[in-house]
Amino acid sequence: GGRQLDCALPTALALPRVNRALHATDRGFDVKLVATSLPGKVSTGIMTDSPVAEEETTSRPVRRSRRALLGIATAGAAVGAVGTVTGAALPAYLAGPATQPAPAAAPSGRFAGKAVLITGGTSGIGRATAQAFAAEGARVSFCGRRVELGRQVEAEIRAAGGEAAYLPADVRIPEQLQHFVDETARRFGGLDIAFNNAGITKSAPLHEMRPEDFDDVHLTNERGVFLSIKYEVPHLLARGGGVIICTSSGSTRPGGTAYTASKRAIEGIVQAASLDYGTRGIRVNAILPGTTDTAFVSRTRCGRRSGTRGGRSTSAPWSGWPHRRRSRGRCSRWPATTSAT
Repeated sequence: GGRQLDCALPTALALPRVNRALHATDRGFDVKLVATSLPGKVSTGIMTDSPVAEEETTSRPVRRSRRALLGIATAGAAVGAVGTVTGAALPAYLAGPATQPAPAAAPSGRFAGKAVLITGGTSGIGRATAQAFAAEGARVSFCGRRVELGRQVEAEIRAAGGEAAYLPADVRIPEQLQHFVDETARRFGGLDIAFNNAGITKSAPLHEMRPEDFDDVHLTNERGVFLSIKYEVPHLLARGGGVIICTSSGSTRPGGTAYTASKRAIEGIVQAASLDYGTRGIRVNAILPGTTDTAFVSRTRCGRRSGTRGGRSTSAPWSGWPHRRRSRGRCSRWPATTSAT
């Protein structure tokens, strides 16, 4: 029936086999805690709002509240831990401040905590790869020229619980590309994986191809990969190594002079870069995906043939590209390419 008041466990309780009567006054209430400490045990009195004799608290049974019993058990555990050392102070873990909440759980997944950079991540293979990496716990940064699409992909990844950042950048402009790479490394504290995927195509028979169109394809596909690797390597070396993946292609098609030449050049860049940095912990590879069902392919009239018979082409040229997979008569889907990346 006494009024209960919270109080700190006194250092005096550390003395073994000693009875202590501790008095304190709080807002006019006399508070007494009587304890007998034995190795591993404690029997204690109650806290009341009026003075009581030690004999009273130890000789007659007292009905205690649940809260008082919990306080007694806590004090007993503390005393038992130090009661065998005469004159010892409370250990630091008891005398110090309360423990802090457990930190948030670390991200999980195959690429948990890895910093991933992707060029051309606003659509197609790049978009699907950004989503796949984020789903596996990676921190993803991607660039592209189409800001609205970039923001949309960023929002989709975050809504699914992933970590992603879209940074507008054109791989044809060195200053923008370098800023994108450097800012990604700054945000994530380094760089582990780079996927150089940005690419375009412009089609025309060779003698009708305008030089400016040929140059635009090479500035994006070929030189864009060269610049990306150039700016990524210093961050990967600082990390002690990493992975660079570049999207090439095995495509050879009518009207594809600029595209085919740019993709063959990427293979040469990758081979040379792998020799430059392989012994320094950076693995450089190219993937050559087959025709993939993306918006890029849709814009180039995927799979329309000049004629078919029995599931096979009746003429060598194709009226559109990329080719359909002959085994299934349709364009392949992006998951296979994403898994390879």
